[in-house]
Amino acid sequence: MMEKYDEITQLIFTYVENYTQYTEEELAEEKKKPGNRKIDGNLKQEFTLKACEEDIKFGMWANIAGKM
Repeated sequence: MMEKYDEITQLIFTYVENYTQYTEEELAEEKKKPGNRKIDGNLKQEFTLKACEEDIKFGMWANIAGKM
């Protein structure tokens, strides 16, 4: 079980830019929200990821507000 968690975490951190950059659709949705916070370029300040397999559930939240 721990090997699976390690593999999942390694993949997330290897490809972190896939989770930390807004897509064009996400940017458009953020701009529509009332009281919208300032968006710095196309980088997210945080992300949440959930994944489920038949034998494992995984969730991760990360605050990435610092510079990358």
